[in-house]
Amino acid sequence: MKFLTITTLSFLSLTTLTAPTLSHSPLRSVILDSATFDSVNQDRLIADITVRDRSDLVSIEEQGSLSPGTYQSHIFQGVEGEDIDIEVTGRQFRPLIELYDADGQLVGSSEAARRVAVIELDLPTTGQYTLVVKGTQGNDGGDYQLVVEGYDIRMPSASSPSN
Repeated sequence: MKFLTITTLSFLSLTTLTAPTLSHSPLRSVILDSATFDSVNQDRLIADITVRDRSDLVSIEEQGSLSPGTYQSHIFQGVEGEDIDIEVTGRQFRPLIELYDADGQLVGSSEAARRVAVIELDLPTTGQYTLVVKGTQGNDGGDYQLVVEGYDIRMPSASSPSN
């Protein structure tokens, strides 16, 4: 079993907390629900860390295919403050992903990358989100894999092709 070690150093003391790490995710991240540090008597730091059970993590995986010059939308429900990880891997193209809230406001986007596009963020509101997958070039297309991870997410609809 692997362990996560968190060490804090303040004026006069060293505090170390060791906790089991979570299983590896496809996004290679360790998920902490919260980490709060408070100063006590100016000589030590106390860490209040809660690690959520990995079995509660929702991992949604979908396969998709883009025709050249089109995009696909994926709809999911999320909870305010939820830390989510979104990853799209393009097999024949360089993917770009954008995340919109229920009001159509852009809340996150990936940077142009080789074959993997990633968004990691805390959801700003509770409600429906639309994830748009497209190519970085206007005529890009091909197969892709979408992975969305979080604790309080649901994906009620399948992807729908658009142009």
